[in-house]
Amino acid sequence: DALAGAVARAARGANATATIRLVNGRSGGAVRVGRLNAVSGSGVRVALGGAGDGFIYYWPAGMTRLDGNIAVSGGGLPEMRASLSQSRGGAPISGVAQVQPMRAGQASLRLAPVRFTAGGGGTTEVRTTALINGPLGDGRVTDLVVPISGRFGGGFAFGEDCTPVAFRSLEVAGLRLGATRLPLCPTGRALLWKTPAGGIQGGAEIRTPRLAGQLGGSPITMAADHLRFNVADPGFTSANVAVRLGSDAVHRLDFGSLSGGFTSGGAVGTFSGGLGKIANVPLLLSDASGKWSVLGGDLTVDNTMTVADEQDPARFYPLVTNDFHLTLIDSVIEATGWLIDPQTGTRVTQADITHSLDSGAGNAVLDVPGITFGPDYQPDELTRLTTGVVALVNGTVTGRGEIAWNAEGVTSTGSFSTTDMDLAATFGPVEGLTTTINFTDLLGIVSAPGQVAEVDLIRTGIDVFDGVIRYQLLPDLRVRVESGRWPFAGGELILEETILDFSKPAPRNLTFRVVGLDSARFVEIMEFSNISATGIFDGVVPMIFDERGGQIDGGRLEARPPGGTLSYIGAVSDQDLGAYGKLAFDALKSLRYDRFIIALDGELAGEFLTQIELDGIATNTEPLGGIAGAIVGQIAKIPLEFNISIRGPFRSLIATARSLEDPSLLIQPVLPEGLQDLPAETTVQPEESETVQ
Repeated sequence: DALAGAVARAARGANATATIRLVNGRSGGAVRVGRLNAVSGSGVRVALGGAGDGFIYYWPAGMTRLDGNIAVSGGGLPEMRASLSQSRGGAPISGVAQVQPMRAGQASLRLAPVRFTAGGGGTTEVRTTALINGPLGDGRVTDLVVPISGRFGGGFAFGEDCTPVAFRSLEVAGLRLGATRLPLCPTGRALLWKTPAGGIQGGAEIRTPRLAGQLGGSPITMAADHLRFNVADPGFTSANVAVRLGSDAVHRLDFGSLSGGFTSGGAVGTFSGGLGKIANVPLLLSDASGKWSVLGGDLTVDNTMTVADEQDPARFYPLVTNDFHLTLIDSVIEATGWLIDPQTGTRVTQADITHSLDSGAGNAVLDVPGITFGPDYQPDELTRLTTGVVALVNGTVTGRGEIAWNAEGVTSTGSFSTTDMDLAATFGPVEGLTTTINFTDLLGIVSAPGQVAEVDLIRTGIDVFDGVIRYQLLPDLRVRVESGRWPFAGGELILEETILDFSKPAPRNLTFRVVGLDSARFVEIMEFSNISATGIFDGVVPMIFDERGGQIDGGRLEARPPGGTLSYIGAVSDQDLGAYGKLAFDALKSLRYDRFIIALDGELAGEFLTQIELDGIATNTEPLGGIAGAIVGQIAKIPLEFNISIRGPFRSLIATARSLEDPSLLIQPVLPEGLQDLPAETTVQPEESETVQ
């Protein structure tokens, strides 16, 4: 700009003095300007002189000869001295010019000796090297070395061959590059060219560029297959761009293509095929595409991309973001965007990211205002970790997580809650689950000890209510169950401490202790209307759960001394079973026991074996009469020992026991759909049909 302004001002007018010699003859003549001194109104001074012949014009041949020295100075132009040599008119002219360094504000330009040769056809070839220092955007370039070679005359062309371009340092938008050398090659006829009939054209390509420096306080390297520029459409394109930021903890960013154009305020462009990873954070970014801009030294990026888990196998399925927004201002990166399930469009979490290039530290806040699980979206669509563990989930999860990183590593914390969630588990349906998990390592799925879950109801064949479970999430997808307690039939059901491994399909062991079970309350809860009992029971119920379901292995319940009573009155005891059969069932109608042991083994959803050991004395028998009656009456006073085995499906056994006095439990499932769950007083068939025999 400074040079162009000085030339324009000098062209407005000048005063000149010269010595002129004219020679004229019959065959022609010549005019020679031996010395020339000119001063423009802007102060530019031009002097022609020296030991040479100066400037000569010959006629009628129309040839010129220039031999001597030219000096230019003042008026905003740099001081220049050129020595010119031409042996005869029309012969090639050659010379060398010395140009003093130029300055304009914070910019400077230094040229090596400018060598030129003017040949036939009015073409002049020029060769020199430029050394440039000065501002570049919001930064600066230092010792930019650009070799210049070209020719002009009826047009011009510069850079017809590959040219090595180098700089000592470059700073722009927080990026600082060290000493770099790049091969600059023309993509067409020349880097820059113009014909008499056309406008300025040209293009350049840097092949396999490699750059290294600092971005903020972190080392950075950049590489690409190529970087192309076009003069006609100012801008650039590149392919397979690879960016690495950091030393020990390296941030990785790759682009399939990156392009941009220059504006009055900076540069704007697009990119596609983006891949990336933030240092130690185990998340992978892919399929990134969008727009970028650098305006006033500030970088802005808006794009879409996919976020996946780096761990193999992945802990969660890939999510997408369609509104990712990133800025780089004063060496601080800030980004935000929603992560969405790509199949259902369910919003999972909003991520807010901050990273300082100076310190290398940053954090990501993951806000989950509410993921609702139901018919349209289930946990196994978000993560594989719930497959085979829970299903048919109905409820909402809310919470907030934070991932922080610096030169020392990565930490992650968070707190997530659910209230009144219903789900199906391997041991049965769960209703009203309420818990808050405080993570000490969110990425590793590790929590602090003493997490509490409250459960309204668990249906395992025998319903248990109002449970409280204390637990801790351990590394490698393991769960420490610290304890579990349920009020149960006047006593308590206690889950002993255990560790469950969910990292692979494997049996999981749970041991329950039964303390102080009141048999009368238990019979009432189970709705066994044809059974009554008294007595307090304790015991242990070891259970094993796997992908096939659950089973009890070696369960045992035993009555506390001094025992209790048992009464069974049902259809079976009214059958004709003979004297001893009647004696046995009469004893069960009213039995005082001192030993009552129940052994439990088998699958909850399959074959199940219950063995009962019962010792007692009948307290009420009906006499048979006669001698037989007298004998039976005496036998009835003898203590009895019952060894009973019951085999069948566990849940079916429970249902069958209830159905002995309530057959509707058996009838309901086989009724037509429209008649199921009708109230008891509902008339199933018309009154008149009931009289038909």
